[in-house]
Amino acid sequence: MSLKASNAWTLLAVLVVINFPIYAGDAHPNFSEDDSSLVYMSDGEIKIVNITTGKVTNLTNSPTADMCPDWSNDGATIVFDSKREDINRDLYIMAIDGINVQRLTNEPNQQDKCPAFSPDDFRITYICTANGDMDIFVMNSDGSGVKNLTDDPGSDRCPSWTPNGKKITFMSNRTGFFEVYIMDSNDGSNLKQLTELKIKGSNCWVAAVSPDGKQVCFVGDFEGNNDLYVMDIDGKNVRKLTKHKANNQWPAWSHNGKWIAFASTRSGKERLYVIRPKGTELRQITGLENN
Repeated sequence: MSLKASNAWTLLAVLVVINFPIYAGDAHPNFSEDDSSLVYMSDGEIKIVNITTGKVTNLTNSPTADMCPDWSNDGATIVFDSKREDINRDLYIMAIDGINVQRLTNEPNQQDKCPAFSPDDFRITYICTANGDMDIFVMNSDGSGVKNLTDDPGSDRCPSWTPNGKKITFMSNRTGFFEVYIMDSNDGSNLKQLTELKIKGSNCWVAAVSPDGKQVCFVGDFEGNNDLYVMDIDGKNVRKLTKHKANNQWPAWSHNGKWIAFASTRSGKERLYVIRPKGTELRQITGLENN
């Protein structure tokens, strides 16, 4: 089977999962600007949890799934994707209390998902299927100025900005395996493959850059389940962060660089956790009695 044919089946499978009405469990966390809370998707809604108290606030109430939120760096808005208005996933932006929801994308026959704010909040990068597979796009935060950064028969996934906003990392299986790549954020030039790890899993989504721009946290399935790994930004010094037979995925760095939030099924259902970048002080955040 050719790479393009293989990725067509991968894309179909992913779209079935992503367009399912409800995502069971808690996933896709991102920190608030002061690192006190996490925004995340949970059972089809966008929610916020206070890391210290465990208090959960539901921001949305849509009949279809709202997914993949990211918190703006100024703390004022949240961007996410949803199928609330038609059969396609589109990007939306709202205030942090869930009001003033605005639609950013509205193109027929394509899916727009997994948005992420640039460090200055002026731009948003995201996954788009306009080319028939998953590619990385970027646009202004008001939905204007859309640019296609990648156009490859592989599956390009969940981009992450470097702290200066000049580069974007992402995961792609364009070689037949998932690897971490980096490119210029303006036009997709200076593309560089950072790893040669031969990650096989279809659920390897995020390659998140640390706030100091020196490290990348990503998902790998080298031992039969998804685990988090951390490496230098040049692809060197890869080390395993999580060591559990459950699936561990959706990593996100705190703004101060002291924590990594992620989702794990180790409790039986996907819940949110935080851990130090060196693998210590693991804490469960959601799915507790005080939630």
